[in-house]
Amino acid sequence: ALLAPGGRVIVEVPYLGPLLARCEYDTVYHEHICYFSVASLARLFEASGLSIVRVDDVPIHGGSIRVQGASRDEAPDHAPEVHERIAQEEGQGSRSAERYRRFAEEVAEHRTALRALLERLRGDGRRVVGYGAPAKGNTLLNYCGIDADWMPYVVDKNPLKVGLYTPGSHLPVRPVEALLEDQPEHVLILAWNFASEVMAQQTQADRVAERWVQLVQRFPDPAAMADAAPAEVIDLWAGLGYNRRAVNLHRAAVVMVEQHDGEVPDDLDGLLSLPGIGPYTARAVLAFAFDRDVVPVDTNVARIVARHSGRVLDRSDAQALADGAVRWGSGALAAAALMDLGATTCRARTPACDRCPVASTCSWAGGPEEDPAGRGAHRPRPQGRFEGSARQARGRIIAAARAGRLPHDAAVELAGEHGVGVLDALVADGLVVWDGEGFALPGATGKSRSGVRDRED
Repeated sequence: ALLAPGGRVIVEVPYLGPLLARCEYDTVYHEHICYFSVASLARLFEASGLSIVRVDDVPIHGGSIRVQGASRDEAPDHAPEVHERIAQEEGQGSRSAERYRRFAEEVAEHRTALRALLERLRGDGRRVVGYGAPAKGNTLLNYCGIDADWMPYVVDKNPLKVGLYTPGSHLPVRPVEALLEDQPEHVLILAWNFASEVMAQQTQADRVAERWVQLVQRFPDPAAMADAAPAEVIDLWAGLGYNRRAVNLHRAAVVMVEQHDGEVPDDLDGLLSLPGIGPYTARAVLAFAFDRDVVPVDTNVARIVARHSGRVLDRSDAQALADGAVRWGSGALAAAALMDLGATTCRARTPACDRCPVASTCSWAGGPEEDPAGRGAHRPRPQGRFEGSARQARGRIIAAARAGRLPHDAAVELAGEHGVGVLDALVADGLVVWDGEGFALPGATGKSRSGVRDRED
């Protein structure tokens, strides 16, 4: 036997589940012609004298699985989770010919819908270009019959592809800078498994990218952050948003280590139990980190579901309707699609109902009735002026405390007209502590302003 006693066989392969559930037919090409289920891997391992002892979902290529196997002398049977996954797969029709016939129908329906969308946009005089020249993109372009009459070019960051043509469809591959020069109305992301990265390239995310990388490198997991002083987390958080979030992130890391074996919870109740985590953030983690069938409802998403239903919605109603929008078992794609639709089409003041893909089923569709999104729980509320605000004073005090202990008089001066109330609020939020001589970030000293030792020191 090649496997040493106590050894493990680790195999990572494309997974059948997401392929069927999300209609990911474009991932099928010359490198990906075999899609495994846990059931098929279990039979393969059994034939080799092995048992599967662990199964992990991996998001790469739209959905893969990584399985670990051990000798049947060590593990006579597969782990319980393996039997559960096999039962789940069978319940989803993985061994039913009818399920694959339905998959074929869904693929054909997707082609029809995509061509209809592109035809409508072309008829409106709107240009659509492709982003990325991956193999999966060529599967989609050729199957759907999309050539230069439909799409003038695609862009790609890989210099080895720029200047060439996509196989079969013969679309020129241009550098991504062409998007800024040409300003097309729409971009079809062919490399959709990198959609977040692609969209970030078109935003101002680079402003915080360096700080974010530094934070993740220093704290690669909850345990690393829980072991650090809150002061270090707050210090590295500079430029990444409200400082209070850094404190809550540290507190959440402590809870994850103490109650969740150092792992991020993958269920709603577990996430909501963490300090600083509310319904929106919990669902954002579930959708984007675990691809669960939930949608985080922000102002944009709430606007869509209110208008589509024609109702003034409270938060629970808006959440239920948004979660119901997940159709293909893909929370991440559904959430990103809804957020993008709200930001670019179903806008607050200037909705573009004429090019909305769900306009035909929308109850409001531009009126003339009063916009139901204007009176719901998620309606936008103007934020007070920043200049001269308590928020600005808080930021100045934290920035000064990052450099070291801040004397009382200097802190009061930075608080300005807001006085010691700002300092008391910072102490109450856990952002600074008082050591009898001055204010410092928590972890840099041993006591709170009242003399009680800070819990996180």
